Amino acid sequence: MQRQEQAPLWEALLAHVRAGYTAFHVPGHKGGRGAPPELGAAWGWSLLEFDLTELPGLDNLHAPAGAIRAAQELAAELYGADACFFLVGGTTAGLIASVLAATRPGMRIILPRHAHRSLLAAVILGDLEPVFYPVYVDREWLLPGGWDEEAAEALIRRVRGAGAVVLVHPTYHGLVGRARELTAAAHAASLTVIADEAHGPHFYLHPDLPPGALTLGADLAAQSVHKLLGSLTQSSWLHLAGGRVAEAQVEEVLRWLESSSPSYLLLASLDLARRQAALTGQGAWGRTLELAARVRAEIGRLTGITCLDASSWPGVTAQDPCKLTLKVSDLGLTGVEAADYLRQAHGIQVEMADLCTILVILTPADGEETAERLLAALSALVRERRGAKGRVWSLPELPPPVQRLRPREAAFAPKVSVPWQAARGRVAARALVPYPPGVPLLWPGEEITPEVLEVAEAYRHAGVELQGVTYGEDREPLLVVVEE
Repeated sequence: MQRQEQAPLWEALLAHVRAGYTAFHVPGHKGGRGAPPELGAAWGWSLLEFDLTELPGLDNLHAPAGAIRAAQELAAELYGADACFFLVGGTTAGLIASVLAATRPGMRIILPRHAHRSLLAAVILGDLEPVFYPVYVDREWLLPGGWDEEAAEALIRRVRGAGAVVLVHPTYHGLVGRARELTAAAHAASLTVIADEAHGPHFYLHPDLPPGALTLGADLAAQSVHKLLGSLTQSSWLHLAGGRVAEAQVEEVLRWLESSSPSYLLLASLDLARRQAALTGQGAWGRTLELAARVRAEIGRLTGITCLDASSWPGVTAQDPCKLTLKVSDLGLTGVEAADYLRQAHGIQVEMADLCTILVILTPADGEETAERLLAALSALVRERRGAKGRVWSLPELPPPVQRLRPREAAFAPKVSVPWQAARGRVAARALVPYPPGVPLLWPGEEITPEVLEVAEAYRHAGVELQGVTYGEDREPLLVVVEE
């Protein structure tokens, strides 16, 4: 643990700023002197001094040999990985890099239907064919959970020409499936296992949290350090283990994807967030778990709001207690309506809202004060804000998608925009994505079915943002389809 007290990249950056060099290099604001005055007034001028580029002593993200290399090695050590790559393009860049490093064009990739849109981007860029393994969706909560283990493992054995299997570990709402078993089945079929662990970088820091994907055998795990730990937004890292993918191949793919002028503000925040997690993570998350348990108990006393307990859901082996998914539909409200009320009436901004639920995330940044504000606002929601009695939200079960074109072929095909209902039976040329969480409802190349249109219409009328929809002059919704 003594090594984890170091922060080599932060220390190098600090030493450079303190040396007081006169800058004749980029960025053009030169330590803040040329920055818009509003930035300095709002952020503090000292922050802009640290907005630097690759300079002597500060290393190079795309060929690390000094401070960045040392910082990445400490992160790998903390997580039990063989290597770690700092990311300035978020977990999106890490997942795309993982897929491209583990596959070749024309191969197949096995993944769940609730994979993030970054996996869609990877499939298009790599010219891959997606094969989806079945995931249970709870019809009351309208949320994905675990998967059908037997069917998923049979699919892995049956599919030919695949290069990788993707795990979503955990889901956006903190649910974990049988990752160890699926990973073993994938390895038995000589497939690389890629974990979308965007919402799980804290799993490794406390024994009462679910197990991390790397400890269950994953070969690559991309984590959003900014989501649950202390780094700046857009900063993530990618861990490599197991020896199935070469470190040099991952490095090369990241050179294709990421900026050649990476932000040292993001990189330094990763180094310090790693040190913070190593030195204080277990105690901090222990306190957060205690707080989450108390908040859950208090919410349990509110009539009309239910906090998700997925322990009995098929295929779910664990749940992150710090993710509070609250069903508000028994109040006659959509999640979007409840979220709007909490924001406007009480200054509470939730993580996301959908047809039935809102999602609240607790981290070590929370304490008694923020917990009490949340509970007071939820109590007021129950007391003051009820919707129409008897309102029920349900979505049709989506049949297995009909993939008429490979995603890349559809994405680059000639396109035309057509009215919503006229799109029935056509081939999607663009993904249709409720956001958040960013899980595609429809992939390019798939047939647009009546069920997909019904689900999308329900999201749209509930106020959930749908990426991939355009609007005509009369505000009629349009979908982009492959030209016939």
